[in-house]
Amino acid sequence: MVKRIIWSANALSDRIQILDYWYQRIGNKNYSRKLDNSLKDLLRHLTRFPEMGRKLYNRNERLRLLRKVCLPPKSPKGTF
Repeated sequence: MVKRIIWSANALSDRIQILDYWYQRIGNKNYSRKLDNSLKDLLRHLTRFPEMGRKLYNRNERLRLLRKVCLPPKSPKGTF
């Protein structure tokens, strides 16, 4: 079991930018909060199961998808 996960400065910046992107795109913080909570849940699981996810090539890193999100491009208001 892992005691804690240490974030790099780039990872922290990316996290904030991703959450802010969804806030700007949708216009409220609900989705950003849900996404952040999902990430926190994933991190809790990773501390218990550090081998979870797909190993990346020969590196000591693993890939774990948080969500599969597919949205249409943003269109002008009033159009579909």
